[in-house]
Parts: sequence; C-alpha cells; structure tokens
Amino acid sequence: MDDKTLCKELEQKIMVLEKKISEVEKREAKLREIEKKYEELLEYLPETIFELDMAFDITFVNRNGFEIFGYNQEEFDKGINGLDIIAPADRPRAAENIAKVLMGEVLGLTDYTAIRKEGSTFPIMIHSTAIKDKGRTVGIRGFIIDASEKKKIESQLYQAQRLEAVGVLAGGIAHDFNNILSIIVANIEFIIQKKPEGDPERVGLQNAVDASFRARDLVSQLMAFSRFKEKERFPLKINLILKESLKLLGPLIPQNINLIQKIHYEAGEVFSDPSEINQLVLNLCMNAIHAMEENGGTLNVSLMNVEIDERTASEYQLAECGTYLRLAVKDTGSGVDPKIQDRIFEPYFTTKEKGKGTGLGLSVVYGIVKEYGGSIKIDSGPGKGTTVTVLFPVVKKTSEVEPGKALVV
Repeated sequence: MDDKTLCKELEQKIMVLEKKISEVEKREAKLREIEKKYEELLEYLPETIFELDMAFDITFVNRNGFEIFGYNQEEFDKGINGLDIIAPADRPRAAENIAKVLMGEVLGLTDYTAIRKEGSTFPIMIHSTAIKDKGRTVGIRGFIIDASEKKKIESQLYQAQRLEAVGVLAGGIAHDFNNILSIIVANIEFIIQKKPEGDPERVGLQNAVDASFRARDLVSQLMAFSRFKEKERFPLKINLILKESLKLLGPLIPQNINLIQKIHYEAGEVFSDPSEINQLVLNLCMNAIHAMEENGGTLNVSLMNVEIDERTASEYQLAECGTYLRLAVKDTGSGVDPKIQDRIFEPYFTTKEKGKGTGLGLSVVYGIVKEYGGSIKIDSGPGKGTTVTVLFPVVKKTSEVEPGKALVV
C-alpha cells in the first residue's frame, strides 16, 4: 500500500472519529442540559427533596428544605442528621421507620412533627424509598410535605361539623321550648287580666312574664345560631347601629376602662338585620369588657371599608376578593390562651366564672357572621390582649369605592 492510499484511509478514519466525537459531545451537552433541568426542578419544587446515608446524615436537600427548616448552606456542610429535624417525641418512631425503609419496606406517607432550627414545630408528611447502588442499599431518598395548611383545614372542618351538629340539636330544643314558653306566657297574661289593678299578685305574675321574655331572648339566640329562625335582612348602614349599641354599653363600662371609637361614616351597607348586628356588637364588646374588668384598660372599636386582595381572602376564607366592611373590637386584657382559641366559637364553651356567662355569645356571633357570608378572626395571646376582626361583604353598587378609603387588612 503506497503512502497516498494510506493517507487517504487515515483521513477517512479521522473523519469517522471526528464524527463520533461530535456525536458524543452532542450527547454530553444534551445530558448536561437534562441534568441542569433536573437540578432546577429539584431546587424549585414546593416540597423538600432529601437524601440520607446509612448513618441518617443528610447528604442532599433542595432549596425548599433550607427555607422551611431555617438552616443555611454552611450549617448543612458541617453536617445535619436527619433525626435532628424531627421533634424529640417522634424521633424513636422516625428512626424505626428509616430502618424499615433501608430494609426495603414501603411505608407510604408518614406523619411526624418537625422542628425548625429556632425550635418551633410544625406537622409534616414524609415519603421515602431506599437508594440502591449495584444492588446494595446505600441510603434513602424521599420528599417532605409541610402539612400545616392541611392540619389547619382539617381543624376548621372539624369545628364546622361540631358547630353544625350542636346547632341542629340546639335548634330543635329551642323550637320546642319556644312553643312551651308561648303557652306559659299566654296563661300567665290571662290570669293577670283577671286580677284587679293594685293586686300584689299582679306584680309577681308580671315578673314571671318578664322572666319568660328573657328566656325567649335566649331561645332566639339558640335559633339564630342553628338557622332555624329566619329574619328579614336588607341593606343597612351598620355604623348607625354600632353607635347606638355603644351608647347602650356606656353604663356597663367600668370607670377603669377607656372606650375609643373610630367609626367611618362613609362605610358601605351590608345585607343585615338590626337586632342581629346589635347582638353581635354587644357580645363582642361585653367579652372585651370582662377581659379587662379587673385591671382596666382600653376598648377600641373601629368600623371602615377595606379592600380585600387574594392573599387576605384566602387567609380569612372568604369566597371572593373585593370591598368588605371591617369591624374590629380590640381590648388590652389578659388575652386568650392559644390552646383554647380553636374552641371559643363552640356553644357553651366559656372560661368565665359560673354565673358570668353561658358560653353562647361567641357561637351566636359566629353564626351571624357566617350567615352574612363574612368571616371572623381572633388575634390574641397571653398578655397581649385580644382583637376580634369581623369582615362583612358590602352590598355591591355600580360606583367604585372612593380613592383613599380602601385598605388592605
């Protein structure tokens, strides 16, 4: 074979080799592109993706993990054990489950209480599987879901179901009791008519009638809560009723409590019933007064239009964004223990001393607010007082809210 032929064959082999190198480079570039997309996907997933080695040390975690647990890259590089992010009470169970996964068991989603770097806890759900390398288990890989919102919704659903069940029972009893009261009052009034003016027995009988009327008012609260009693509602300027209700409260406010009112008279109208609004205001204010009656303080009552955005609508569980009327009743009392805040709207639940409350006030308020398509929220804590915020949907009109009068809660 001459040199010319040999050169030609070498050139052809070089061309084939260059073509193969080009193809390999393209495949490598494609793999790098896929790897980059995979890394970006892992980094920006709304769940925490993690990997542990056989010693339970975390070897990989995506960005979400740093955000929800509060650690930084430097702390991660120093080493964090997977059990360190689980609350102490759940660690034995978590260690047992990790061992099961390493042995090949499939556990599915498992609930734990997690602990952040700064010490606060929150509910999570974890799903994990074993990592294999040439048939040998070298660790586990999985994802973590922050279950805080799920637990919150479950709690709200449970509370709503309890309120509904108690409401149906209370409504049935109230309906029958109201019929009995009507008969009692009718018979007593018949006897009163038979008694001559000045007869001392008339006074006692009239007291019995008055007591029956007070019992009827209590029944009215029960029936309003249970939705057995329908009232006529119409567009109403609540600010006028609020002013009147606060005037009625005047003699009941101790001298060591200062009342501050901030009522915007341009506030919108709400489909409502005057007696229900009066009942709502009196219940909220009396609760605030009772919280401060021992040490005194300040009772702030405000009413204004607010513009609710999507975030706030979600926070308050409102059906839609838009203009709402916000009533806020704030006291500087002892506050409500977080452990019982989920129960304060339950009928007959009360922290007051015997004889100072039936536990029906806030449950009736809750029923009224929900009937109006509104929302109620309590912000409180020991030593920080209590703020009750009620949002009512404003009657929609063709005109827009005037600039400067729309706020975000």
